[in-house]
Amino acid sequence: MSKYVKYISSDHFGSPELKGDRWGYCVELLRTCLVTGFNERTDLVNFEVLTPETVKYTFTDNHNYTENQTIKISGTPFQELNDDSFIISTTAKEVIIKSYNDLTGLVGQTNSVTAKAIVAPLGFIEKFKDGNRSVFTTDEDEAFFYIDDTQPDNWSATATSYGIAPIVYMSDNIIDINTDKGKCIFPYNTANPTWHKLRSYSEGTKLRNGIMNFSTYPATSVANKTKKLEYQIVGNGRLFYLMINVNNTTYSQENINIYAWGKYNTTNKLKNNLPY
Repeated sequence: MSKYVKYISSDHFGSPELKGDRWGYCVELLRTCLVTGFNERTDLVNFEVLTPETVKYTFTDNHNYTENQTIKISGTPFQELNDDSFIISTTAKEVIIKSYNDLTGLVGQTNSVTAKAIVAPLGFIEKFKDGNRSVFTTDEDEAFFYIDDTQPDNWSATATSYGIAPIVYMSDNIIDINTDKGKCIFPYNTANPTWHKLRSYSEGTKLRNGIMNFSTYPATSVANKTKKLEYQIVGNGRLFYLMINVNNTTYSQENINIYAWGKYNTTNKLKNNLPY
């Protein structure tokens, strides 16, 4: 589990896109930002330890990293350097980072290396995966986040009135991509115990897609569905916030959708009394 808080923006080079011409963008975004990282560089060729907490890394080409990003280094001869590092300044081919480790014993070290850097993911685990469905968890394996970003049968890419909102729910125990065994499942309908993850069903005359959703793209014109939405994601391996700027020019609306999920310490015992 990574405890270091990271910030990722749609403005960052190589960050995943969030568009509305198909389903699947949101789960791809979460897989990248929570688990794998992006903008991997294999041309890290030199490092110089400047102070007990700062290092200068040199690349052969433009790295496209920016200040306030967190990158993960690998392949140097010192384990203290092979970790997450916070960028405090950049030039086209160099970055100066602030290390989370004590580098006192390495000050003055300058080495040519064949090493790698990547924008560090927040540090979650993708426990299960199937197409556009994923289950994410923490290193404790006690809290689970399910997302189904699969296109419903009733969705149309050519309809102005159709937006995108993947199914999501939370549980304290998911044993595979299709099976939750949790004592705590949210949201949950006791009279209809599958609705929280059911895709393309009807409630009377109303078409439904799960019970709770992430609205990741607004209902808009066909021409606007390929526009990339701005977003920011902040968190670590236990908790994340996803903020999406939903700018809908078709309906002259602009708002920020803010979503969050994670596991945190609490003395609240209410969860122990929740029904199955």
